[in-house]
Amino acid sequence: DKIAKKIFKSDDIGLEYTARIVSNVLDEDYEEIRKNIKPISDKISISSLLIDSEADVVYENDTIIIDLEINYDYGPNRASQEFSYISQLFLGQIKNKEKYTDVKKVVQIIIEIK
Repeated sequence: DKIAKKIFKSDDIGLEYTARIVSNVLDEDYEEIRKNIKPISDKISISSLLIDSEADVVYENDTIIIDLEINYDYGPNRASQEFSYISQLFLGQIKNKEKYTDVKKVVQIIIEIK
C-alpha cells in the first residue's frame, strides 16, 4: 500500500498514471486530464468528531474530485470505508446552504490488486 501511494503521489509518474487511468475510466482526453488535475490532501475527515480518514490518492480540477483507491484486500468493511470517503469529499465542499450547487462531482476509482 505504501509503495502504491508513493508511486501515485509522485509529481511526474503519479500524475501520468493517474491521468491515464482517469482518462480511460471517464473516456476523457488524456492530455486535458493530465494538464488540469492536481493532487490535493488525502486527509479527508470533515470533522474532528469523525475518525481520521485518509484516502490513498486524491486529485482535482475545476469540475471534479478523483479519489483513487488501491486495495490489496477487500474485507466486509471496505465498501463502507470507500463510501465514507466519497461522502466526506462531497460534504467537505459545502460551506453554507447557498453552496449546494457549487460542488464538484466526486469520482472514486478503485484499483483492486489480487
